[in-house]
Amino acid sequence: MKKAFYAVNRNDARFFFFAAIVVLAFGLIGFLPTFVAAMFAGFDTIPMRVHIHGVFMVGWLILLATQAYLVWQDRLISHRFFGRLGVLLFFLAYASLVTLAVNNLMKTVPPFVDVGLSKVFALQIKSIVFMPILFGLAIWTAHRDTDAHRRLMVLLSAMLVEAAVVRMPWLPGVDGLNTAPLTIVAYSLIPLLPVPIYDLITRGRFHWATTFALIVAAIGKGFSVFAAETTVWLEFTNEIERLLTPIWPNI
Repeated sequence: MKKAFYAVNRNDARFFFFAAIVVLAFGLIGFLPTFVAAMFAGFDTIPMRVHIHGVFMVGWLILLATQAYLVWQDRLISHRFFGRLGVLLFFLAYASLVTLAVNNLMKTVPPFVDVGLSKVFALQIKSIVFMPILFGLAIWTAHRDTDAHRRLMVLLSAMLVEAAVVRMPWLPGVDGLNTAPLTIVAYSLIPLLPVPIYDLITRGRFHWATTFALIVAAIGKGFSVFAAETTVWLEFTNEIERLLTPIWPNI
C-alpha cells in the first residue's frame, strides 16, 4: 500500500534532519579545511575542477539537510520544489565526481603517488557505480514509500562523504593518500550508523531500504578494501589510463 507523501511522522522527520546534519558535518569537517587553505594560498593552488566538484557536493549535502528540515516543518510544497532542483544538482555532482576520479587517474605522477591514486579510485569507483542505483530507487520511492525515500537519501549521501576521511589527519591512522583502505572504511561508517541504529531502536529491525543500502555499502566497501590491496587493481587502473590517454582532455 502506498504511503501518502503528506503523511509525516514528526519524530521520524526530526531524526532524519539530525541524520542529515551529521552527514553534512562529516563532509564539512573533512573538506572545509582544504577550502579555507585554498582561500589563503590562492584558488589556483587547487585545480578549478576540484573547486567545482566541491561546490556541487557541498551543495548536495546542504540541500539534503534543507529538505529534511522542510519535511520536519511540514513544508512539503517547498520540499517538492527543491526536490526537482535536487535531481539536477545530483547529476552535476555525479558528473563532476566521474570527471575528477578519471582525471586523477590520468595524472602523470611518480609511481608511489600512482599507487595512492589507484587506491583512491577504488574508493571512487563504487560511488560511480552505486550512486545512480540508490538515487534512482530514492526517486522511485519518493511518492510510494516516504520512509524508504528518506533513508535512501541520507544513506546515499553518507556514502558520498567517505573521501572526507583522508582529509582528517588528526584521526588516528589517517595519513592522506597513504591511509589504509580499511581505516578509511572504518571511519566512514560514522555518518552511516545513525539510520540503522534508529531503525533498531524504533522498529526493532532494519527498514528494507536501510537493509538494501547497507548491503550496497558493504559490497562497495569490501570491494574497495580488496581492490586497493591487490596488484591486479593497480594493473587494471594502469590499463584504463593507457586506453584513455589518447582521448582524455587535459583538464
